[in-house]
Amino acid sequence: MVDSSFEFQGSVAGVDVSDKSSRICVMSEPGEVMLEDTVKNNQDAFRAWFAKFKPLRVVVEAGTHTLWIRDELTALGHDVLIVDPRDPRTQGRKKTDREDARRLAMAGFLPAGYLNTVRFRSRETHRDLMQLRARGALVGTRTTLINCVRGLVKPLGGRIQDCEADNFAQRAAKDLPRELLRIVLPLLRTIRELTRAIAACDRRLSRITAKRYPIAQRFAEEIPGIGPVTSLAFVLTVEDPHRFPKSRTVGAYVGLAPGSGDSGEQRPQLRITKAGDVRLRSLLVQCANSVLHPRSADWDLRSFGLALMEHGGKNARKRAKVAVARRLAVLMHRLWITGEVFDPHHVAKLHQKQAAQMASRPPNRAKTKTAARITAEQSSPSVQSA
Repeated sequence: MVDSSFEFQGSVAGVDVSDKSSRICVMSEPGEVMLEDTVKNNQDAFRAWFAKFKPLRVVVEAGTHTLWIRDELTALGHDVLIVDPRDPRTQGRKKTDREDARRLAMAGFLPAGYLNTVRFRSRETHRDLMQLRARGALVGTRTTLINCVRGLVKPLGGRIQDCEADNFAQRAAKDLPRELLRIVLPLLRTIRELTRAIAACDRRLSRITAKRYPIAQRFAEEIPGIGPVTSLAFVLTVEDPHRFPKSRTVGAYVGLAPGSGDSGEQRPQLRITKAGDVRLRSLLVQCANSVLHPRSADWDLRSFGLALMEHGGKNARKRAKVAVARRLAVLMHRLWITGEVFDPHHVAKLHQKQAAQMASRPPNRAKTKTAARITAEQSSPSVQSA
């Protein structure tokens, strides 16, 4: 990755990456095109093409192929700058692969820090995150099949009792009559196989967490409502907690902070941005729902969420879940940075301490004399007659 303090003085290559090929434009100076070419999207082709050049600054938009492109070009000594594809400074009215590559090359001559750059994870972290996302795909497929089975049998009078997803196939075999069971039997077999695959993924992720991510294991054991999947997803998505100057910015990073559209004196109240990783945001909201469950353990964040639910009308619970999910992310980041021991009643104890300090303070004599004078004036005959 490019050092933010690095001022590049040489040639720049802009790479517009498509699915099967990439368009490359090399400029010696802004607007001075040295070479343009199209390269197939494979490691050997990229390595052979860029090995002909001395170290370049290579500007690439973030996408599916960016991770391996970055690794290959960095190994050749090039400085790779990964930019946000939504950055307006790399966009234009004329949309072609050739023009996009030229605009990316032009952007490489801008001062360091001017573009919206993207920080990519390490290959090991990305590999572990892929396993977590594979598990999410299995869970989503199983949920779709379970809903399909329930919807197929209802028009014919079949009904399956509520149960855990792990036990759905066995429950359906007991509740459905033989003629309906024969119809949905292939789906139930697939659901059973998916359950086994999910259990295998859970065991594999548990070993990965214990070996490489002890902080995720600590979150799952200490914080009420946070499970092993959510804690591992948070650690893998954030990767480096020190890149956030404040813990509160993590809430915006996962898309759980409201957007802003201020203009003049107008301050509209907008929805949350829903930026960042969709899966992590969904997991945090699920954990928030668990924290606010009636049978959940009582602690500071639960009390905060229940207080929000008392006001706000019919959307109060939704807003409370979002607020609790945001604070869960902030809490995990704070514990990660400081290494402090988690205390579920930290805020309550802090309020009690502040109340005790206020009660132990000596009374302010000036305020006491003023209050006594006002009381005497109000009780005097002149004031009473008035």
